[in-house]
Order: sequence, then C-alpha cells, then structure tokens
Amino acid sequence: MTSPRRVVAAALSLVATGLVLANTPAAPAAAFTPSITAVHPTVGPAGRPAVLTVTGTGLGGVQTAWCGTTRAVVLSSTPGLLKLRCATPAAGAVVHVWVRTAAGTSTATVADLYHALVIQPAAAGWAPFTIGRFGVDAERRIVTTAGGATVYLFRYRTPNLICQLHMGSVEPPGGAALAPASLGPALTAPEAATAVAAFDAGFKAADLPGGVVIHRRTVLSLQPGKGALAVDEDGACQVGVWGADLPGSDTHVDSVRENLAPMVQGGVIAPGISNWQAWGATLGGVAKVARMALGTDTRGFLVFAATPSGLPVDLAQALLGVGVQDAMSLDIGHYYSVMAVSPVHAGQPLVAGFPNQQVSPWVYRTGWSRDYVALLAR
Repeated sequence: MTSPRRVVAAALSLVATGLVLANTPAAPAAAFTPSITAVHPTVGPAGRPAVLTVTGTGLGGVQTAWCGTTRAVVLSSTPGLLKLRCATPAAGAVVHVWVRTAAGTSTATVADLYHALVIQPAAAGWAPFTIGRFGVDAERRIVTTAGGATVYLFRYRTPNLICQLHMGSVEPPGGAALAPASLGPALTAPEAATAVAAFDAGFKAADLPGGVVIHRRTVLSLQPGKGALAVDEDGACQVGVWGADLPGSDTHVDSVRENLAPMVQGGVIAPGISNWQAWGATLGGVAKVARMALGTDTRGFLVFAATPSGLPVDLAQALLGVGVQDAMSLDIGHYYSVMAVSPVHAGQPLVAGFPNQQVSPWVYRTGWSRDYVALLAR
C-alpha cells in the first residue's frame, strides 16, 4: 500500500513538471529560404530608379537584396511582400531580383526577372505615358484648339497592344448575352493586370448610331458609311469607314463598333463638323460638353482624343493636327465620356484620363452598363 507521503510527493512532482513545461518557450517555426514568385513591374525605363513590389514566401527580415549585381534599397519587408528601390541596369539588360535572409538566398527563376528598356524618344510635343514589355505603349499630348478647347490626346502604339470591344450590362441590348465572358461588362483579373486604357465606345442603341458585332455575332446590323472601329481576331484594330476601307482584305474581323458618320475620312474633316447637333443630342441642348473621339494615324497607331468641354470640330482639328487619317466620334456628355488609363506601367490601377469625369474609372473593373474599348499590353 502506497503511503500518503509518497502520493503527495508524486503529485508535487507532476505539478512542478507541468509548470516547467508551461513556461518553456515553444520551438521556433522552421525558417523558410526566401522564394520569389513575382516582381512588379517587370519592365521599366533604363537609367531611372525603379520601385519594385516583390511577392513570395520567406521574405520577412530580408538582410540584403540585389537587382542583378547592384545592391537594392529595402523599403519594407514582410514574410510575403517586399518593396525595393533598384538602380536600373543598362538599357536592354534583363536581370534577376534576389534577396538574402538569415535562412538563405532566393534561387533565380523566370519569376524574378526585371527588364530595362530603351525608351524611344517621343515625337515633338508628345510625352511617354505608359510603358509595357516592348517599350512605350502610350504617349500623351495636351493641346488647345483655335476655339479655345483643351483636348487630351493619347497615341497608342497598336503593335504592342491587344484591342478588345467589351459589351456593357445594358448597352447595347443583348450584347452581353452574345459576348464571351472575357468581353463582358468587367475586365477580368488577367486583363486588368495588363490594361493600358479603357474608354466608352458609342451612343446607346436607341440613338441609332450604327451597328455592333461582338466576337463575330451581330448585335446590331452594320451600316455602310458609318465611322467604325474594327477589331481583328489577333487583337489588332483600326478606325475607318465600314464598306469603304473596312473591312480590309487581309483582316479577319472579330468585333466592330460603329458610331455616326466619320469625323475625319482620308485626312479630310467631315463637311458637317460645324453642325454640332448632328453629332449627338446633349443634356439641356448645350453645345460645349465633354466629348471623345478615336482615330488611326498614318502609321496605323490609334489616337484617342477627349475634351472636358468642346465642340466636335475641336476633336476633329486636334486629331487631324497629329496625323490622323480616319476618325470616329465616341460617346459624349459628362456622364458617358469615361476614359481610364494606366499611368507609368501597364496594369497599374486605372485612373481618369482627363478631368471632370462623372464616373469612376473603376467601373471597367467592377462592371459597366455601357460598351467600351479596352487596350491591353501584349
């Protein structure tokens, strides 16, 4: 028979053991060797410092980081996210971004590559606006017309871009039901990651602006003689006149958006451009309202024009002044003149492309009631 003294002693021993275990720190979690899964942006102009967002695992407590062989400045460091400032490598160079922690050094993969681009000088009066994998995707120029209107011009280097026509949830009626999911009211996540610009297309179907075709399916019948944007199967696009220079003999048209008569055709402004009522009714019958237009220049680049307050002739003159050969009117009015751009790099959060817009540019991400054009970096 066990004595009471031995029972008490054993109990005290168990209590003491429990106290020791309770106060013993847990073993530290195993440290992970850092691994980089993505670098954003992946491209940038040579000769300029670049701030990079690096995602991955084991990035907390980074001791040192490099862009190629050049030491980078660590701006912030968490286990899954790292911000660095790199001195951009020589033009044309492709370098690995790598980091070192107490647990080790990241292994170089294609996911951590950064490209330093040679930025072609912009033409006189133009400034680089958005940069993609192949260099400048968009340039901007702001002009004042003879009538005193301020016009914001964006020139898009279409060989670098994929052009898309998206159907709105309401306009044109039935369009969203005929469109594939990738051409619906909202940009998909992969599309948003490469977005350069998006802008409203044309008038409501009830205003009889012309025809609409989405992914080779007719929403509204096309009408010869209308100004039109034609999008090919490969994402190339061109503004012209349907039944005249569109469709071209060497194109495979996927989508078309018409809107009124052409503003500019063959390098000549439309004869009726001074009759502003012919270019769409405005709220309250006001002549000078927000307006947008789109054209193709002599090199095949798209040129977008917008004014917060102006006449059709202001857009036509501004487009003609930068070499546009064919141009069409887009939507008008402060509520439906919506244009979003990605500044600096493709895929950056979209912001308004010109002042006084009444609708947030984020409608292109959340879903918009009107049809629109999206330009994505290849």
